[in-house]
Amino acid sequence: SRKQKDFKTVLVQPSSHGAIQSLFTYIKASGGIGKKPPLAILILGTYLKSQGFNNLACIDAQLDDLSPEATVDRIVEEKPDLVGFTAWTDFWFPVWETVRILKRRLPNCPVILGGPHCSVFPKETLEKSDADYVVRGDGEDVLLELVKSLSEGRPVEEISGLYQKVNGEIKAPLCDLAMVKDLTQIPYPDRTLLPYKRYNSILNPNEYETTMITSRGCPHKCNFCKMDVQKVYTRTVEQIVEEFRAIEELGITDVQIYDDTFTWSKKRVLDICKGLIDGNIKVNWAIRDRVKRADPDIYALM
Repeated sequence: SRKQKDFKTVLVQPSSHGAIQSLFTYIKASGGIGKKPPLAILILGTYLKSQGFNNLACIDAQLDDLSPEATVDRIVEEKPDLVGFTAWTDFWFPVWETVRILKRRLPNCPVILGGPHCSVFPKETLEKSDADYVVRGDGEDVLLELVKSLSEGRPVEEISGLYQKVNGEIKAPLCDLAMVKDLTQIPYPDRTLLPYKRYNSILNPNEYETTMITSRGCPHKCNFCKMDVQKVYTRTVEQIVEEFRAIEELGITDVQIYDDTFTWSKKRVLDICKGLIDGNIKVNWAIRDRVKRADPDIYALM
């Protein structure tokens, strides 16, 4: 529709200026630990495009070492109808600052925040910022419904996981956690939405690297973890192998898998490995795992 064609969504990985400078998350201008593509905005952007909202842009402020002010300049150039930020606690201050500046420049442009920080502190995030919406949980369907409402010029209805600011008051949803019911319906991210050849790793600085998620959730309940739902949901093995093949076809040689617990199912891991071997897919890949689940048979096949 014309409304879908004209409505412009801009998704932003925030600046790291003023962020907590931990080794794992902070990327120095000199290269530091490498530059990792932000999966959240890539997945959300790809999902919107799959639903007909093709007028969108993804901005990685950390890749270009943009300050909050420079990030806003880049956003304003896109003439957005909606801006979304992904927020880790490490980057909460630059997110807060960027939204503050953006609202001075584009006061009528709605802003939505999502990500781990928002899932832990949804109400506080909305209260203490100039944002209009906050998502707690999976963002795909929430963002899609919000874009539909705004593009059609109708009020934003009750949406699971979506906190709204209405006349300065926080309106919490009846169901405060958004979850994608069927992960097989979410397409793998279109990595060309960002300059994918500019991402690399300190281990292979001259090679292209990307990140990947094959499942969400975790069956364990560690007391230090942000997870609220002790379950796992996943795409099919065939879809995962297809994504690996698409990555290889882009010329990307290294993949970092960021599943909460990749080896939760031994059969699934073995099936993925078999798919990679049978498909003759040549990429280097790494996972995160629990020490107590270390399995020599799995590691040998991987």
